[in-house]
Amino acid sequence: MKDMKWMYNLDSNNEIWTSDKFEMKEEAIQAALKDWTDKMVADRAAVDNEFQIGQFKQYSPWINADVLLDELYERATDECGEVAEYWLSGVPMDEGEKLQEQINKVVTEWLKGINEHPSFGSIENIETIDASKIEYKEN
Repeated sequence: MKDMKWMYNLDSNNEIWTSDKFEMKEEAIQAALKDWTDKMVADRAAVDNEFQIGQFKQYSPWINADVLLDELYERATDECGEVAEYWLSGVPMDEGEKLQEQINKVVTEWLKGINEHPSFGSIENIETIDASKIEYKEN
């Protein structure tokens, strides 16, 4: 897995994180602290004393090859009956894994080709930071 970048969220009531992404945790903390300070100056009442930082994990779409093989089997038995009953029952595990990789590679390339590859993801390793206890370091 690629190194996850750091993000911050000033509004703990909003689960959509919109900050830039940072290579280093400290960079994210300092950027958050700057934004937090700017918001504090503009409207103290609208700002929490804390903010969150976390690591962004890019969503990778995937299709389960086992589910696909089950669907193929079901359709074959629905359409052809008993004659298809044992079809695909002997597919070795390594061949199923190979199919999984091939399908997901095709799906990823297709999504990129139509400009629909996800730019979203989840946030992991979330930490809550008390902004009043951190010193802002200007660059």
